[in-house]
Amino acid sequence: MEITPLNIAIIVLVVAGIWAIVELAMTLRSARKTLDEASNTVEELQPIISKVDGMVDELEPALKQVDPLLERTNTAIDAVTVDLMRVDSILGEVESVAGTAHNVTNSVSGVVDKVELRRADGSGLLIRPNGAAGYVAEALATDLQVRVKVVRGEMDANSFYSSAVAAGVVDSLVSEFAAAFTFDFDFQREIRPGDIFEAAFEQQVDSRGDVVGAERLVYASLQTQTKSRALYLYQPPGDAKPSWFDGNGASVVRGLMRTPVEGARITSSFGPRMHPVLGYTRMHKGTDFAVPVGTAVYASGDGVVDFVGLHGGHGNFIRIRHKAGLETAYAHLSSYLPGIVVGAAVRQGQEIGLSGNTGLSSGPHLHYEVIVNGEQVDPMTFQTSNGRTLQGDALAAFRKERDRIDALRAAQNG
Repeated sequence: MEITPLNIAIIVLVVAGIWAIVELAMTLRSARKTLDEASNTVEELQPIISKVDGMVDELEPALKQVDPLLERTNTAIDAVTVDLMRVDSILGEVESVAGTAHNVTNSVSGVVDKVELRRADGSGLLIRPNGAAGYVAEALATDLQVRVKVVRGEMDANSFYSSAVAAGVVDSLVSEFAAAFTFDFDFQREIRPGDIFEAAFEQQVDSRGDVVGAERLVYASLQTQTKSRALYLYQPPGDAKPSWFDGNGASVVRGLMRTPVEGARITSSFGPRMHPVLGYTRMHKGTDFAVPVGTAVYASGDGVVDFVGLHGGHGNFIRIRHKAGLETAYAHLSSYLPGIVVGAAVRQGQEIGLSGNTGLSSGPHLHYEVIVNGEQVDPMTFQTSNGRTLQGDALAAFRKERDRIDALRAAQNG
């Protein structure tokens, strides 16, 4: 045969066709194999499919029982929604009892039967459904009872705070107890282990006997080796707040407080001493109280500020004029309270600054002076003027309150 280009092309096409047929045969054989494997898998799954069909048949009755439960649940949700819409209609009244305790009572059917809202004093609102008209609210009167609790104890070797709390004084009232004796006792120097104290405080209790609201100190007594004092809390007619009186109706308030800081320890008394910074003996014209930097300093009496600023070795310094010939001074302060400027009027017990360590000072403390007619005197022995004594109807009302407290004390002390 003559070999021509045409013959060569024909041979190539024949060979390509034969190769395509071979590849197709191989693909068909692979597909056949895959189909055989799939068929085997289906045969293996058939028992499992049959079991699932059986389980579906068994679950069918149970699924039919779920439908009524879903319907009842939807009905209950609708009922609660209606109740909430009714309560919303009297939210204006409920807002007047903000911050109250609440109690919700449900009826047998699960629908809200009543809602009770009470303030700390027991008063409040009782809310009940009123048919299709919604809810109605009625006022609840207070149901609290007042009782007086009396505790008695001895001063331990640690502190008045630990002694009082151990005896049963509520910790929030300990500072009030100490403040009642601000004018009569120096708790750092005059109180000793074994000294006797007694406190009576009022409690408001609900129908369950639980204490509601803050307790109120109404009686305080303190007996040391050298003196004793019993005080009663009373608010005379016309006074903005109650204050402390002795058993005869005399106010404990004096012209000046004994100490212008709380919880202070006296580190240096009035009189000659070796100056801790200068190193030689000189007159110490005040009393030093050891307190951390930033401790509140109070005006020891009513008066007018007549100096604020740096004052030599005193550092930051405040002086208050109380009346003709009587002043007090506060030294080594870290800062002054806003509004404490020359000419500002201050009240006894008002915070005027914070203690510090400025000026000629060997450590954080408050230096306190009492100045009489231009001369410093011992703040711890200076006798200030007595406060007022109740008269007339105010005294009679006080005696009635005093006798009430004494009767309760006697009943509890046996």
